[in-house]
Amino acid sequence: MEVVIRSYDDVSYYVGERGRRWVYGKLNIYCQKLTFREVCKNSSDQIVDVLIPFQSVEKIYKGITTIIYRAVVLTINNGKTFWFSSFKDHESVFKLLNYFHKNLVLDREKSAITGSGVGISKRTEMGTKLLNITQDSMATLAGAAVSLNEQGEKIDNSAVRMLDIHNDLDIAHHITSGLEKWVGRWSLPKEYKAIKPVVIKGNDIPEVYDYEILFTKIEPGKMCQQQEGVIQVSRVKLSVLDLKQKVLHQFDWSDVSTVRVISPWEMMVIRNQIGKPDISYSFVSSRLVDILSKVDVYAKHKMDYQSPNLSPTSHESSQIQTKSFPVDTHLLRKSKVERISIPDNDANITFGSTSKDCTMESQGQVYMQQEVVSTAEVEELSSNLQNLKSMMLAVGEETDIQNEKLDSLTESVDQANIKLRDVNKRINKLM
Repeated sequence: MEVVIRSYDDVSYYVGERGRRWVYGKLNIYCQKLTFREVCKNSSDQIVDVLIPFQSVEKIYKGITTIIYRAVVLTINNGKTFWFSSFKDHESVFKLLNYFHKNLVLDREKSAITGSGVGISKRTEMGTKLLNITQDSMATLAGAAVSLNEQGEKIDNSAVRMLDIHNDLDIAHHITSGLEKWVGRWSLPKEYKAIKPVVIKGNDIPEVYDYEILFTKIEPGKMCQQQEGVIQVSRVKLSVLDLKQKVLHQFDWSDVSTVRVISPWEMMVIRNQIGKPDISYSFVSSRLVDILSKVDVYAKHKMDYQSPNLSPTSHESSQIQTKSFPVDTHLLRKSKVERISIPDNDANITFGSTSKDCTMESQGQVYMQQEVVSTAEVEELSSNLQNLKSMMLAVGEETDIQNEKLDSLTESVDQANIKLRDVNKRINKLM
C-alpha cells in the first residue's frame, strides 16, 4: 500500500476536454505519482478522477489562471497539460512536485546507465552521492550561465541607451552655448539676504542607538518569517529598519503597551489597539542586554520580565553580558565522577570494556574491504568534472567580458553626469 506524502483538500482542476470548467476535489501526492478525485455533492454526477505518474511528466511549471489566482501546471509526454489551482501555498506544492519528479528522473538515468553497458559494476552508496553532487552542480552552473547571458544582454541595452543620453546632452550643450551668446551680455546684480545663524546645542542632537537584530512581525493565522534588520532606540520612539535602512515600523513610547522580555536574547514589543488587531514584533539579538538597558530608561513601567533575573540590573544579567556564566557545583561533581579521557592522535577510545574495542576494530576491517567507489563511477565522475571545468571556464570568460563592459558603462555614466551638471550650472546662470 502506497503512503500519501501530502494531501490537499479543496483543490481546483481544469477540465478542458469536454466541459471546459474548474472542478474541486482532493489532490494526493505519492512518491511516484499524484492523483486527483473530484468531490461531488450529487452521487449521480460523473466524477472526475485523474492519475498522473511522475515518469510520464516532462515539465512542471507555475502558471496564472487569472490576474490573481496562481496554478501549478504539469505537461506529460504526449503534450497534454494539467492545471491545478486554489492552493493555500502554491509555492510549497510546486517545490514538492519538482523534488519528487527530479528524484525519479535521476533514478531512471542511473538505472539506464547501469544497465546500458556490459561490465558496469553496481552502484555504490558513496559513488551515487558524488554523482548526485556533480549533476546538481552542473545544473546549478547551467542556470548561472543562462542568468549571466541575460545579464550581458541587459548591459548591452544599457550601453545603447547611454549613447542616446550622450547625444541628447551634446544637443543640450549646443543649445546652452547659443543661449549664452544671446543673453549672456545681460546680468542682474546679486541679491544678498541676511540669514540668522542657527545655534545647535547639545540637547538638540537626539541620542539614537542602532543594534543589528533578527525580527519577526507576528500576525495571527499567518506564517511569520524571521528577517535580518536593525532596531533603533531613541528618546521618542523605537523603530524597526531593514538592512537598507528603510523604516518598516515605528513604535512611539506612548503607544507601546508592553515590552515582554522572554529570555536574555529575545523580547517582544506589543501595541494593543481597540477594535483592531494588536501589533507585535519579536526581536532576537546577541546584545539584547544592551538594548534592554536603553529601553528600560524610556519605558520602565511597561517592562514585563518573564523571570526577575532577566532585568538589566540583576546579577545574572550582568553575568550574561560579560559572558561569565555561573557554575553548577552538582554538575561539576558529576562530571568529575563520569569523566572520560580522549587521547590524542588515532588511539582507541577506552570506555571500560575491551569487547567493544574488538568489535569496532573488526567493523573497520570489514569496511576497508568493501569497495567505496566503483571504476565506472570514477570514469563518470571524471567526465562530469571535466564538463564542470569547461562550463566554469566559459562562465569565467563571460564574467571578464561583462566586467569590462560594466567598467566602460560606469565611465560613460560618470561622463554623462559631468555633462549634465555643467549644462544645469550654465542654465542656472542664465535664469
